[in-house]
Amino acid sequence: ILATEKLFFNVDEVSPGYSPHHWHRHTKYTTEGYEVEYPADFEEIYFILSGRGVIQWKTASNEISEQAVGPGDTIHMPPDVVEHQLLNNGSEPIRMAVVGVPPPKRTPI
Repeated sequence: ILATEKLFFNVDEVSPGYSPHHWHRHTKYTTEGYEVEYPADFEEIYFILSGRGVIQWKTASNEISEQAVGPGDTIHMPPDVVEHQLLNNGSEPIRMAVVGVPPPKRTPI
């Protein structure tokens, strides 16, 4: 992960059957010994390099919608985005470049 005060960039690999972040909103959560808090104006972009999966999001009525994604696809999560996840439902790993601005604050707990 490359992180500055203004952005973060990393390349993730997601195994089949997994998600890099299970259902979440860009607010605040605790994971692996850290508290992660997103700025109110946080936005994120995924660029799918290889592999296939689905981006899923919950509607206002809590129904799940999804869109298939694959190599060359770009996913933009704007500020205050709905609850969502990227799920690898394929048979090979997904490799993706991820950019987020401004970066979330990570505090050890």
